[in-house]
Amino acid sequence: YVLKLFDCIRMNCCQSIQMSLKHFQEDDGDYKSLSNVFVENHGNEREWLRLDMMSKLFIVCPTIIVYHVRLSTHILQKLFTFCQNVINKSRFIQLNRIVFQQPNESLMSIKNVATKWYDKFDEINFILVVDTNENTICFSKTT
Repeated sequence: YVLKLFDCIRMNCCQSIQMSLKHFQEDDGDYKSLSNVFVENHGNEREWLRLDMMSKLFIVCPTIIVYHVRLSTHILQKLFTFCQNVINKSRFIQLNRIVFQQPNESLMSIKNVATKWYDKFDEINFILVVDTNENTICFSKTT
């Protein structure tokens, strides 16, 4: 019964998924077991959501909103590869928008992301929109 209920929710009700990496930084509580499924570790840090897993679980969800991701070349390369290989090549996955809300800019600023990555994402039919007032970066599929 629970699996059928979960399938119904994920197939019919999901407009966006919102996840915060801050929750997964803690080693106890409800998020510990979920971090093994949804978060990728880099050394001792939990730094990146497994977007491939999320997009497969929530196949009809058009938007994933990620809070508190640390901006870096490594993370943006992972996002670029995901957009190029998963979103652009799957006709089943309806994910077409990934938003970084309140990102950690300790390694790279939002403005640097826009400057260095705009053309690269444009080549794979993604538009990169930066709103420094709202502290947001949005990656949206254009086709």
